[in-house]
Amino acid sequence: MVPTTSPRPEPRPRYDRREVLSRAALLAAAAGLSMTVGLRPRRASAADEPRLLSAAEWTTMEAVQETLWPAGPGIPGAKDLNATRVLDAALRDPRVPPIEREWVRGWIPTLNELARARGAASFEALDPAGREAVLVAFREQDEGSGWIRLVLGYTLEAVLGDPVHGGNPGEAGWRSMGYEPCDVRPSAPGGPPK
Repeated sequence: MVPTTSPRPEPRPRYDRREVLSRAALLAAAAGLSMTVGLRPRRASAADEPRLLSAAEWTTMEAVQETLWPAGPGIPGAKDLNATRVLDAALRDPRVPPIEREWVRGWIPTLNELARARGAASFEALDPAGREAVLVAFREQDEGSGWIRLVLGYTLEAVLGDPVHGGNPGEAGWRSMGYEPCDVRPSAPGGPPK
C-alpha cells in the first residue's frame, strides 16, 4: 500500500491593516463612493474656523485617528492628512444630528480611562502599541466597535476626499495610492468650479 499524504494547504497571503485599508480606499475613491454614513459633501476650510472639539478632545482624537491610519513609508498618516480637522468640520455640519456629535465626543473620556488603567496619563501619552491595545479593548465595549467604524469613516474621508474639503492636502493621500483624480472636481467654498 502506498502511503498517502494529504497535500499541505497553501499558505494564506498575509496582509497588514494598512494594505487592506489602502486597497479598499483606492477602490472606493475610484468608484466615487463616500466612506462614511452616506452624508453630504463637507467643506472644511482654514484652521481659524471655530472648533467643536475642545483642545484636549482634539489631541485625543488626533492620536486615535493616527492609530487607525498611521503613517508609513511613502504613506501619509491621518495627522498629515488633516483627519481631525475633517472630522471636526463634519461634526459641525448642521445636517449632522446633534446626537452624533455628542456620541463621538462622549466616548473620548472612556479612551482616556482605559489608557489610565494601563498607567498612562491619557490615550495620546501611550506608545503606538498601547494605543492599539486600548482601541482593541474599547472595541469590545458596548458601542466601541460602532464608534471606531464611524471615526475610521471620517478618517478615510480625509485620506480620500478632495483637498477642497480640508483633508488630503496636496493630494497626498491620492498620490500615495496612485490615484489620479477625474477632471470634474468640487470647487472651493465660494470659489469657481475646478
